[in-house]
Amino acid sequence: MFNISRRNFIKGAAATAMLGSTGLPVLAAGEKLKVGVIHMGAISDTGWEYFQAQAWRALQAQYPDQVEVTVLENIAQIQDCERLFRQLSTQGHKLLFGTTFSQYASLKKLAPTLPNSHFESCAGIDSSDNLGVFEGKHHEGTYLTGIAAGRMTKSNVLGWVGAFPVPQVIYSLNAFLLGARSVNPEVVLKVVWANAWVDPAKEKDAVAALVSQGADVISGSPNTPVQGLAAEEKGIWSIGSTGDFSAYVKKGQLVSFELDWSAAHIEAAKAVLEGTWAPTNRWRGLGEGAL
Repeated sequence: MFNISRRNFIKGAAATAMLGSTGLPVLAAGEKLKVGVIHMGAISDTGWEYFQAQAWRALQAQYPDQVEVTVLENIAQIQDCERLFRQLSTQGHKLLFGTTFSQYASLKKLAPTLPNSHFESCAGIDSSDNLGVFEGKHHEGTYLTGIAAGRMTKSNVLGWVGAFPVPQVIYSLNAFLLGARSVNPEVVLKVVWANAWVDPAKEKDAVAALVSQGADVISGSPNTPVQGLAAEEKGIWSIGSTGDFSAYVKKGQLVSFELDWSAAHIEAAKAVLEGTWAPTNRWRGLGEGAL
């Protein structure tokens, strides 16, 4: 039993209030917030998984003494993701991040069964019990790159390599076409579905198919620079979508846009540390600071 005087209790209460107001953790003394992140793909030096990794790295830099991050990568099967999310939760990870739309349905089912952890799903649709979601307005970036494509095309045929026909990809390709038509009303957009987030052979075949249909500027939803390299070999322009691939596509990348997920990770961790986390929908784009 602890013997606490009235004076010390008041001092302690004042200190606690000050900690809360300055954003310091409301956890047991010396306890770190354990954060778990599961990548379905391998973390490389560019592309979707790279920028997802940049987010938890920014979180570590923001709270070096208060946060401990566990990262699992290349967990391609959703059944394995579910098992590992549950395992991380039972190991004391109080904040868990999914990095792709493909994990959303599983997290929506899993989160209510693990009340000791808070879940955040990148590219999720709706928040629910114990599950927050965050997404970027990809269409704002693709609209702007579409303007560049509309200005540069000579054939008036643009190409889009689609991963899967999920909402984020559909509204991005629509915005790309609308951006192009805002400066060139004659433009048409050809779409080839690779039905894969990462498959170099399918991506190359898709680029070849689009070129055969007259496309002279290629965009899409790549995780790698493969599409840009394939377009460069064909002597046409490519656009880096959600990532800059100019380190690889030396001559043929026309323009690119990037997604920065850092704020979403930092905001969620800060809320858990302060005891204020709640499931929310965050959907942000240009002119609103950051994700």
